[in-house]
Amino acid sequence: MFVLVEVKRQIVNLHQINAFPSLHWTKKVRNYLKVGQNLFHFENRTPRCVAILDSKVSLMAYFQYQAYWHAKCLQPIVTDNKTHVIYSSRVLLELNMNRRLAITLIALLTLVSCAKEEPLKVGYSDWPGWVTWEIAIEKNMFAKVGVNVEFEWFDYVASMDAFAAGQLDAVAMTNGDALVTGATGAQNVMILINDYSNGNDMIVAAPGISTIDELKGKKVGVEIGFVGHLLLLNALEKSGLSESDVELVNVPTNETPQVLASGEVDAIVAWQPNSGQSLNLVPGSTAIYTSADEPGLIYDVLAVSPTSFAQNRKSWAKVIEVWDMAVAFLNNPETREEAISIMAARVGLSSEEYKGFIEGTKIMSVSEASVFAERGDGFTSIYGSTKIADDFNVANEVYNEAQPIDSYIDLSLMQ
Repeated sequence: MFVLVEVKRQIVNLHQINAFPSLHWTKKVRNYLKVGQNLFHFENRTPRCVAILDSKVSLMAYFQYQAYWHAKCLQPIVTDNKTHVIYSSRVLLELNMNRRLAITLIALLTLVSCAKEEPLKVGYSDWPGWVTWEIAIEKNMFAKVGVNVEFEWFDYVASMDAFAAGQLDAVAMTNGDALVTGATGAQNVMILINDYSNGNDMIVAAPGISTIDELKGKKVGVEIGFVGHLLLLNALEKSGLSESDVELVNVPTNETPQVLASGEVDAIVAWQPNSGQSLNLVPGSTAIYTSADEPGLIYDVLAVSPTSFAQNRKSWAKVIEVWDMAVAFLNNPETREEAISIMAARVGLSSEEYKGFIEGTKIMSVSEASVFAERGDGFTSIYGSTKIADDFNVANEVYNEAQPIDSYIDLSLMQ
């Protein structure tokens, strides 16, 4: 006879449960299991389910993707009506059953754990630093480290909307948009820096305009309040101009190529693929300023709901481990062509077309990104960059009150 017990204290499969009326997880410490007068300790880990076998109360614990036939068994000593606990050294539990029962038990434990385990749900969209996740998906890297993750493909704004609606545990977005999302009610914490834009975000001017100075008095199409708007202000400031020196025309980013081609504006601000499409659609157009002129202006991150981060910290650590694996696969000369092919297929482009997009994005390993995870002012720190984005958002009435920057950033798993 045996009982399967799921870690959330739900009985998921049951045989003669009345034989174990006192079976429960102890309330004070989650990794202790009390069965009658027997107390089992799992040190620093909580199993997803356990099996209690026969009348001797032997125990088998099943952790995520790996079965353990041992645990510390704490035997109670009762004196003066008080219970004191001592424990034996770690030993393999002797299970008095035949091989067929053992195999069946392992299979049942695996099925129960897999059936009950909810995957981490991540929303991602069309940006090279986020499309890099596709390498991990296609090469089964998440399974290799033992973490269950489900990626869902969206248009960028739709991905943030899904996160705000509670449909996702995490979403890929810019550090500035993480603030916007949080300020409007969907709290999040940035746990990983994927990349910074290194040329893919552009100010593309119509033929005849070759510098930012020449935009004075001209119309610029930009999605007001979004990251392109911040890039424009940065470019104007460096040229000694201000926002009042140009006429802003609010244009959705995905419509900027057509608007520039129509002649309605003299320049547009967009990111890839829209910036590249603008250059191709308008012969003689020029990228007169890009994110490569201000590295760190736009960081691209993985932002997680605080609840999911707190409850699944070890799993998120494995997700970050997988990110490093994917970046290594992309950077390895022996596998780079395959990696680019995987990424290009995700967005419906040829490998040759997509190589240019990758070049305009500084996709970073964890160790490379750690340099920008240090506290500091200015764009060389994600803290400084996010503070600048916060000031921009308040100034442009994207939201009313400055956000607590520190609460949005926890890069401890990158260390």
